[in-house]
Amino acid sequence: MNPYSSRMWEEISSKIEKHLEEIEAVVRKLVHFTDPSRSVGELRQIYDEINKLEHFADELKHELIQEIGRGYLHPDDRESLLRFVVKSDEIANLSKASAKKILLFRSYNITIPESIYKTMGQIVEKSVLATVLLREIFRGLGNDTLSKIVEKMREVEKMEKDVDELRLEAYKYVFSACGSRIEPFCIFLPGLVDDLEEITDKCEEALEIIRSLIVLRM
Repeated sequence: MNPYSSRMWEEISSKIEKHLEEIEAVVRKLVHFTDPSRSVGELRQIYDEINKLEHFADELKHELIQEIGRGYLHPDDRESLLRFVVKSDEIANLSKASAKKILLFRSYNITIPESIYKTMGQIVEKSVLATVLLREIFRGLGNDTLSKIVEKMREVEKMEKDVDELRLEAYKYVFSACGSRIEPFCIFLPGLVDDLEEITDKCEEALEIIRSLIVLRM
């Protein structure tokens, strides 16, 4: 018997997939903030779109918490799904916060070096892919083979490691550029890069919850 075939599971998992789609949409919008050709006005408009998407994702999160809490699910499933929804939602929160910081930098004419823009773009690109895979992995529960799910999990883990290396590259640039002269970006950019890097961290942490859910149902 397929452990993911109950009606209650299908109803809740369908809504979780919708939540993941909204989270993915937020991360995709973040790509625009790593494009230095975008004007401040354009970024403000895109940030408003991010704000709406993140707000909708947050509403879905609260609805899911209520539905999972009162649903006829195994206690272990209930706990794992609640943790997964909350952890996944942190991806959208971090993406929104990162977009806000970049918008503030641009609004106050704080220079972001071209090489940092490039590195941020690479980080966000991998963040988008990790978020897509997270959604695909959850959707594949009960449909995909275990080997296919594990393969996608390994892809996310590799992306998280790649992003760690990109963060270190950004640090090296900041340390080199700011050794003799302190510019505003020297103070603010490390925190921004950390926020961007943490998006893939949250994807990996969400995957750990899925992994525990799979083990419980084996």
